[in-house]
Formats: sequence, structure tokens, C-alpha cells
Amino acid sequence: MEMRAARLKTVLQHIEEALVESQQQEEPSAQAAAKANTTPRGGQDVRVIIGTSHMAAKDPSLTSRITRLINRAYTVAHRGECGDGEEIERIDDDDVSHRLSMGDAGPRANRVLHLAYRGDELVGCCSSTKQLPWADEGVGQWGLLSVAPEAMGSGVASALVREAEARLEPDCEEIQIEYNYTHGCSFSQRLMDWYEKKCGFECQSGRPRGRGSEFRVCRKQIRTAAAMAAKRRKLEAMREAVQRQLNAIEEGLAQRAASAGCGGGSSDSSGEAPGAAAHVDDEPGQMSDASSSKMSSVTNEKMSEASSE
Repeated sequence: MEMRAARLKTVLQHIEEALVESQQQEEPSAQAAAKANTTPRGGQDVRVIIGTSHMAAKDPSLTSRITRLINRAYTVAHRGECGDGEEIERIDDDDVSHRLSMGDAGPRANRVLHLAYRGDELVGCCSSTKQLPWADEGVGQWGLLSVAPEAMGSGVASALVREAEARLEPDCEEIQIEYNYTHGCSFSQRLMDWYEKKCGFECQSGRPRGRGSEFRVCRKQIRTAAAMAAKRRKLEAMREAVQRQLNAIEEGLAQRAASAGCGGGSSDSSGEAPGAAAHVDDEPGQMSDASSSKMSSVTNEKMSEASSE
């Protein structure tokens, strides 16, 4: 136990050093990012949460309401592009149920479904994925952006994108979106202006080709300041988790010392303090700066050694 406590103290020291370095780098980056923020700011009255299967079990109508909202939103978009009245079935209840179940994994989930509420009314949704299986490492995505037709233009989409990008920032270097664009369609032009101007995405194929329809794949880099802030929050969570382990071990050592002073023996042959964690669940994530290098090469190794003692 004494060796494990010493190793945990070393881990804490490395975390503190990385935090100091991160905080020193964060302030100038935040000032630069404030001048070039491409995250939409509207929808301050909209509450966005991550959907789960537990929510669907508590509210049996939730799944069908999400399905209807998405299909209505895609139908309106299709009419804007094509001008006809065809009803679009973009998704069904089974797909929605599956997407909600992905949220059950909490912070470890790769893909989740964000739900937007104004008061108690469901007004929109979108998905976010930390790692696309068909893209380069470090490329996340948000998509399936859907707003109830009666709530369009009221900031719901901005609120959803803001929450989706905040979720992706700690784990991604770039964010990707895809959408259909039809030349000469005013609705498609509004989409392109919103995605590629207001939201700051750049299409990998350049400008539209000027005829017909095309599928546009766009990306943007995570803002440095936002990424640093997200990494700092992860370091702080790691520090808290390691400190809890250390406190439990030191409590166990104190109890053992008190028992020895009274002539008694340890009641636990392993010497482990009651309730002590076996390992640290929080992971530092992927970091590309000097702080991440220090954490990945030293801190994680030390944490692994400490946990296996």
C-alpha cells in the first residue's frame, strides 16, 4: 500500500504540472479564438440533453415523437430542394431506439442523439460521433440535424450544434458534416451559407460545380482554445479520481497503524482500504500538445502501475 500511495502521489504531481502548463497556454489561445468563433450562438432558451433508452422507457411516446420530428424536418427540407410534396421517411422507430440506447454508455459513448427542448416541448435533435469509422483518426461528426418545422429559425439548430461540438471538442481534431446541395435551389443556398460560412466548415471538393445536385463533405478544425479547455477539464477529472484513491489508501494505512499500535492486526489481508477504487476510469483522451505527451508517456503508465499494485 505504501508503494501504491507513493506512485499515486507521483501521478498527481504529473497531473498538476500538466494543468499548470495547460492553463498557461489556454489564455492566449482563448483570446485568439474569441475573434474567430464559428460556433452558432442562438437558441439560449433551448435545453439540449443526450437521449437514452431509460428516457424512452420512462416516456413510451418519446421514440415515435423523435421519429416524426426527424421525418417532418427532412420532408420540409426535401420540398425546399425539389419543390414537390413527397413525404420523406428518413428514419423509423427501430433506428431511433437504437440511437437512444447508444447514449446509455454515458461519457464513453461514441455516437449519441442530442435532444432539444424548449420548455417541455421536443423541438429538435441531432447526432454526434466522436470517431467516424470511415474517416481519419481524430475526425468526429455531427449530423441528422432536425428541427420541428414550427420551430425553424428560432435558434434550435444553433443550440444543437453548440452542444454537439462541445461534446466532440475533447476528443477530436476535426469535425465533419455532409449535406446535399442542389444548384439553383434557394434552400440549398441557405444551407451552404449556414454550414460553410456561419459554422465555419470548408468543403473538401471546393466550390459547387454549378449544375445539378452534389453531396458535399465539409470539415473544420476544432478551435485551439476550446480543445485546450476540454483537455484541462479531463485533467481535472483525473486529478479528482486519483486523489480519491490516494485518500482511501491513506485512510487504510492510518487504520492499520492504529490497529498495530493497539496490538491488533489488519482485518484485511490485502491491506486495501474499504471502498478503494481498483483503477481510474477517467482517461485523458487524445492530446497533441506538450501536456498530452507528458500525460500519455508518464502519467498513464504510473496510473496503470499504481492500479495494479
